[in-house]
Amino acid sequence: MRGKFIVVESADGGGSTSQAAALANRIVERLDNPRSAILTYEPSGGPVGKLIRKILKGHGKLPSKAMEWLFRADRLEHVQNKILPAINKGEHVVCDRYYPSTLVYQSVRDTMEESKLAMGDLWHDLFHDKGGPAEFLLPDVILYIDVDLEIMAERRAKRGGEPELYETTEYQKKVVDLYQFWWADCNSLENKIKIDGNQPLADVERDCWQAVTGLNWRWE
Repeated sequence: MRGKFIVVESADGGGSTSQAAALANRIVERLDNPRSAILTYEPSGGPVGKLIRKILKGHGKLPSKAMEWLFRADRLEHVQNKILPAINKGEHVVCDRYYPSTLVYQSVRDTMEESKLAMGDLWHDLFHDKGGPAEFLLPDVILYIDVDLEIMAERRAKRGGEPELYETTEYQKKVVDLYQFWWADCNSLENKIKIDGNQPLADVERDCWQAVTGLNWRWE
């Protein structure tokens, strides 16, 4: 049986990384099989993903269009070499970030109106141009963890260290606005479920689990 592909999304500090890990662990516990689910993430651990992570930490700078294509190249390698093989073996895949992050982060412009237009163009490029959809696999469900900007800023501050490329307060305000735009106005190609991320983390974990199990999938 083909495995399920589950994506967890949030802005920086929204908790997608910890919630994706918790969700993968819950699936493993439910099925009592350590190979029943794998946790992965984007940028991936592949060669292009490692390059992206260096750039995000301030090692070099590229034009926004070049960054977009790096993320898309990383996704192609990630899907072909990790996600699809796992799903085809019947393993469930939980991924921290996926194409919604590309839509949001690579569409940020000076004004919200410019950002919305950029997202529309990128959406069309990803889903309608020749070869676009071949670079990735559509998730079975996307969980979007919605958190207030102030709470995310506090969480990022607690991490310490220098902020990464996209982690400035001004940029993150635009990111949050674009996530809301993606949620409300972009065509939905799969299930997407909003999770209240302002709750205690244990409650967010519970709601993520209930959202996925509420889809009545056959897990075994």
